[in-house]
Amino acid sequence: MNHVTGLLVGVLVFLTGAAGGIKPDSGYCIGNQCFMVFRGPCSFQSAQNECKDQGGHLMTVRSSVSHDILFILLGNFTGKFWIGLHRLSGCPDDAAALKGFQWVTDDAESDFSNWLPAFDSSCSSHRCVSVSKEDDFKWIQDPCVELAAGPFLCPCDHQQTSVEL
Repeated sequence: MNHVTGLLVGVLVFLTGAAGGIKPDSGYCIGNQCFMVFRGPCSFQSAQNECKDQGGHLMTVRSSVSHDILFILLGNFTGKFWIGLHRLSGCPDDAAALKGFQWVTDDAESDFSNWLPAFDSSCSSHRCVSVSKEDDFKWIQDPCVELAAGPFLCPCDHQQTSVEL
């Protein structure tokens, strides 16, 4: 087990044991990364606006480490929740790693992708990406106006958090 995985397992034990799980509108730090946790249900835009109100954005999942953090902090919740990846218009590009989607930080740079194999290539309205425990945290595109029932994460400044791990 590598150092990061060991740290993440320790965080999981802490969250499910001593802390009793993630609490609404709370914050956690793992190493030098801090996250605010908010509970749904909400649309993609509502979640992104909540993050913006906190001076940030929806969590971007650009690496396997980010994916592990997402799993640890939200792994006890059921239902879909948003990550910071969307496609404003046009059709998906199946050949591209992000399939024509972009991060809420206005770029498409990523060393990581985690699409559900059954990718919907429809060219319909604004599409946003959700994940769920039930789908093993694979990326799924949904209409952005759909309400995701689960919580969402916003990276934040260390001073905004309430619990340091």
